[in-house]
Amino acid sequence: MIKLNRVFALFKTQSVEFKRDFGSIFFSFIFPLFFVVILIFSNLLEPNFSFKVGVINNTTGVDARVLHDALSKRFIDVVQVKQEDVESALENAKLNVVFVFSGEAGHIQSEVIVKEAYQTYAEMLIRIVLQELNNPQGANAIGNNYSMQPYESKVDGEFNFMFPGMLAMALLQLGLFATATPVLKAREKGVFRYMLTSPLRVAELLTSQILFRLLIAVLQITVIVSCGYYFLNITASSLFYVILVSLLGALMLISMGYFLAGLMRSQESGMALIMIANFSMLFAGNIFMDASSDDFLYYVSHIFPVSYLADTYRQIIVGSEGVWPIYINISMMVIFLFSFVFLGVRYFKFDMDSEMSGMLKGK
Repeated sequence: MIKLNRVFALFKTQSVEFKRDFGSIFFSFIFPLFFVVILIFSNLLEPNFSFKVGVINNTTGVDARVLHDALSKRFIDVVQVKQEDVESALENAKLNVVFVFSGEAGHIQSEVIVKEAYQTYAEMLIRIVLQELNNPQGANAIGNNYSMQPYESKVDGEFNFMFPGMLAMALLQLGLFATATPVLKAREKGVFRYMLTSPLRVAELLTSQILFRLLIAVLQITVIVSCGYYFLNITASSLFYVILVSLLGALMLISMGYFLAGLMRSQESGMALIMIANFSMLFAGNIFMDASSDDFLYYVSHIFPVSYLADTYRQIIVGSEGVWPIYINISMMVIFLFSFVFLGVRYFKFDMDSEMSGMLKGK
């Protein structure tokens, strides 16, 4: 029978220990916020010098290849695009401007869909295109019949990709440096040994630790989402889903932390494993680099639980196309959660001494 007064007492003890542990505070809050602040300032201050052009050709009498070549002579990234893909391509910075050509030769109309920051540049660009066309009369017709349709977007594609990844990274640090590391140190120092020789039960100890870490997860998500709220169109419904996904992701990564901490027989080997896991998931776990951009990253990202969490955040927060369908992401996180819980219960040791750990585990 779990006694709540013991759970709350342990909860308060956990908060005191967390305040004294600068490493846990650094990796749980300061480290993720450092990247978030850099990302926000780069979005505010750094202009995007790449220029990517899309073409939709609905004309008769003017070959699409002519229009494509007219743009390609000046710009490298020119692609044919479908009408239904325009909004997502502009929002995710896959394109900066889209030309929609319609009508007949000599009476062609052009609609220019462009981000507000590139509107003047797009007007210059269409003049360049006209000069490249062979039919002067057709060129004049285009020049007199084009409309500009600004596309408003607060953020660029890099921000859309990176910011949700920062949320996943924060929970990853929680699982590794605010869970695995303190647990590993407690095992090394024999803290659990002394605590569990008292009337305290294992269920009470674990409940207090998990609740405390879930509180940290809520604080992490609150702080980071607040920092990026101005740049993201977060609705009440999407925020609700972010909270639910965050709780699932936190439970998954906390259970992973207990599993990793319980595997090792020394603090040195445990810290080495934690650092390897951290760097592996940061750089191949769909956080900093898009898993869909490279075949190797795509296949490697399948084995990291944080990949599915980051991909889910991107689909919920910015509405981008995910590497996997969202139901696959949720299913995989649930599978990882139960797998880590099963393996943790099977292999976790409360003490570095296996014999003593077995006695404590049976409590």
